[in-house]
Amino acid sequence: MRLLECLNDSDVSHLRKIALRHTLDCPLYSKNSLLQEITARFFEPSYWKQRQDHLSDEMIAAIQALALDRRDHLAPEEVLAIIKRTGLDRETSLHTVTQLEDEGLLFRRRHQKDDGYHCPQEVWDRIYKLTSEQLMSAIQVYSRDPEGYRDDGLSMARDAYALLGFVRTHEIRLTRSGTIFKRHQQQIISLFQVPEPLLDANVGWRFGYGRRFSDYPDRFALLYDHLYSRGCLAEQEDDQLTVNEEPARAYMSLREEERAEKLVRDYLHLYCAAIPNLRMIAKRIVELTSAKWVYAASLRMALLPFVTSYYYESPEVVLEKRIFAMFEYLGLLQAATSPAGDLLYKATERSCGWLNAKAMDEPSEMEERKPTLFVQGTFDVIVSEESEALLGWDLLQMADRVSQDRMSVYRISRDSIYRACQNGLTADSILQFFYEHSPHPIPDNVRTMIEQWGQAYGKIKVSHATLITCRDEASAHVVKQLPLKEVAAGTWISPLVLAIEDAGRAPIEKTLRRLGYLIQTDS
Repeated sequence: MRLLECLNDSDVSHLRKIALRHTLDCPLYSKNSLLQEITARFFEPSYWKQRQDHLSDEMIAAIQALALDRRDHLAPEEVLAIIKRTGLDRETSLHTVTQLEDEGLLFRRRHQKDDGYHCPQEVWDRIYKLTSEQLMSAIQVYSRDPEGYRDDGLSMARDAYALLGFVRTHEIRLTRSGTIFKRHQQQIISLFQVPEPLLDANVGWRFGYGRRFSDYPDRFALLYDHLYSRGCLAEQEDDQLTVNEEPARAYMSLREEERAEKLVRDYLHLYCAAIPNLRMIAKRIVELTSAKWVYAASLRMALLPFVTSYYYESPEVVLEKRIFAMFEYLGLLQAATSPAGDLLYKATERSCGWLNAKAMDEPSEMEERKPTLFVQGTFDVIVSEESEALLGWDLLQMADRVSQDRMSVYRISRDSIYRACQNGLTADSILQFFYEHSPHPIPDNVRTMIEQWGQAYGKIKVSHATLITCRDEASAHVVKQLPLKEVAAGTWISPLVLAIEDAGRAPIEKTLRRLGYLIQTDS
């Protein structure tokens, strides 16, 4: 929406708050005067640059994060999530949202069906331009062309072709956890244009960046997940990796540029779970490195404020290994070294085309993003703060929360599965929950133990029962003759005592009273 529309839809009390916050000298009870003064102030060329001096660091960080998003309409939970990713806690984030409303940067239309926030287009365009200029001022440009540089180009698209070809022509056995044996991994990687070492046996936890990120090196994992998600690869029940001929044939018929672009889209989709700002950071990288060589250190310093840690990885690691390194692999960034040994980056021409604003805002061709969790072989379940809001209630039925930070850790145990079964869940329904929300396969040892605990539940059953005790055989005969299914389903544990389920008590009592019996009941 345009600024005038947002202001016109607002009531006088909101406009008055904006005017007071910006110290406007105008009648505070005239909507027309408020509209004119606010519009005039907001459109002053240098106003927002000067305004930054009066804002808190929290407000500036929130404004920069929202400026990166560039959407003109956001749901309340989306605004809160964007602001929380700057490192603020929930209470401070809520307060910041209120301040942004008073600042005139967010307008909530509570009387409308969408109940969301609107961002006045002209104002945010100015703020985006201002933040771009500020970021650009922090970038050091390398004035000459380097003697040589690295450009992976379309190598990932070619290596995806090589991976499919190898699987098609070889019998690839999988381990119990569904991964390719390292001997075959090494043979496949030796065919790639860009090699990388296999994962070390003691690599530790790896999760959050794709379905098989925990099992393969970074580049190989992305290639594998890309082909698997598009139906080209199939993990058979007999622990064999095969090619799905029809999807694979269609994929291999694509031009290299088309395959490379699909790889970029899938990378953005897979890594967005751990780096929510990834699409916006990608836009900034292209803006800051387009048509010029820049010092990587200055680019790093400019972008680090927009990157948060991901559980066990610091912002520096996330930026270097999950963004810059993957951009090189995907042919989005060229890399070079200056004579002094400084690392340099420059956006490739194809990245400027693929990562433009329109393409970046399009939804991924993969499945719709949904809340995710990660099941570890240690029986720990790791879930992000955002996903926990949607999955936490269900997860608590089958696991115990043992720690909470930016990521919460739940633990599956015999007792937690017992509790879940008592609440009506089964081993199948528990595993189905994890299958639906985990981008990775469930570790075999975890799946096996959940199945065993589920099968053990109910081998011995202890039930509540109601006892109907008759004083004599005549009374017992009356009860036996009652035309009720509850009596027929009961068990006579003695000639005068009938045991029935608790649910059958009420209809039997009602029938006996109707027949005139003064029945005695426990208090």
